[in-house]
Amino acid sequence: SVRDRLREARQAGRMDGTLEQVRELLDQAVEAERSALFPDPDDAARLAEAELDSLPQDTAGAVRALKDHQWRSPEAAQAYQQIQDLLRQEVLDSSFQGMKQALQQMQDGDGAAMQAVKDMVADLSALVDAHNRGEDTDQQFAEFMAKHGQFFPDDPQSVEELIDSLARRAAAQERMLAGLSAEQRAELQDLMGQAMGDLGLQSEMAHLSDALRQARPDLPWGQRGPVPDGEQGLGMGDATTAVAELADLESLSQQLSQGYAGASLADVDEELLEQALGRSAVDDLAALRRLERELERQGYLQRSDGALQLSPKAVRRLGATAL
Repeated sequence: SVRDRLREARQAGRMDGTLEQVRELLDQAVEAERSALFPDPDDAARLAEAELDSLPQDTAGAVRALKDHQWRSPEAAQAYQQIQDLLRQEVLDSSFQGMKQALQQMQDGDGAAMQAVKDMVADLSALVDAHNRGEDTDQQFAEFMAKHGQFFPDDPQSVEELIDSLARRAAAQERMLAGLSAEQRAELQDLMGQAMGDLGLQSEMAHLSDALRQARPDLPWGQRGPVPDGEQGLGMGDATTAVAELADLESLSQQLSQGYAGASLADVDEELLEQALGRSAVDDLAALRRLERELERQGYLQRSDGALQLSPKAVRRLGATAL
């Protein structure tokens, strides 16, 4: 049921998983580096130890401070590189669902994969800008999907579907960040900025975010809302997905409750319903809609101040049946 799905979504996990992973890798790197430096009697080793001793306490600051560190320990260097790879994957996956698989190729030294991502973001910004200017983008969209479709496993069929998907995910990312403590949010945003800066995508992603806001101003941008919680820490990509799913289920639950002025079964989003409960639920909804229309046509249901009520005719029929 939707109620069960809601309960599961609310317990999907914590939003600070990426911070937790980065901190663990950072601790591994520093510990391994200290172990490599300790037996070395050289003054340079003592200077390197002093550098480690003076690292900022916050995770993001420490990661930045170690960017140009000359690692003595291969294990430490590997752990630090894992931080960079993790941040690139998670930050981009939080904006573009399903991108992790492509980005993991970077770990094998495939720079072409990263260049493909950069090209995609540039072309996407141009496409959304053209849409916002009111231009006909059908051909541009077709060319975009032919070139970059591998990054969009949900296979949008129009520029409107593409923008809907991206904008909803961007709004979910904002809600995910808003669900963190102020300290966690500042650290994660700092790490995100570092990752995007390293990729040369910081300004492009900021521009894309603004363009998506312009295209879908009705979304709850920057608003706090319910976010999942639980024992397991979720990476940024999974956390954003969990927030988006929770928002969809909350919306679907409200639609199905019909507990608001002007409520109608026509309000129920079939796509959300199918995602939550499967195709059979959509078929059941269609049957209920037909029944609702037929009862209204026969005069047994009527709307009063936007609410659906039994008509006097229906009340008389029920009374006669009871007698």
